[in-house]
Amino acid sequence: MKGKFLTLSLTLFLFISYGQDSLYLKRGAVKIDRQDSLGDDIYNLISGYQLLMVGEMHGSNEPARLVESVADLLTRKGSNVQIGMEIPPGQMKEFLLSPTYNNIFSSYFFQTNVMIAELLLPGYI
Repeated sequence: MKGKFLTLSLTLFLFISYGQDSLYLKRGAVKIDRQDSLGDDIYNLISGYQLLMVGEMHGSNEPARLVESVADLLTRKGSNVQIGMEIPPGQMKEFLLSPTYNNIFSSYFFQTNVMIAELLLPGYI
């Protein structure tokens, strides 16, 4: 039993680590010259997918701009867009005590990730 668990663990590790291989990522990469104006070429690449995931280094601003541009592109083309985020619960504690629009900046997450707040709350900041 212990051997099967180890084999399964190693297999899963290798499978997951393959997805993070830099050569694999470079082969599938698409150059985007301007994040603020995505065109039909990008739309043609992504329109067939039901789910897009954007990874980022926590605290960086560029992914928020990219997500905004992708959402804008898809909605201009008539698609419905929903944005989900990974937010550590501890960084949303104050907001979750009183989850109102006016209280969103009580959370540590949005205080330290203003670009994401601007994405979600345009004109509010």
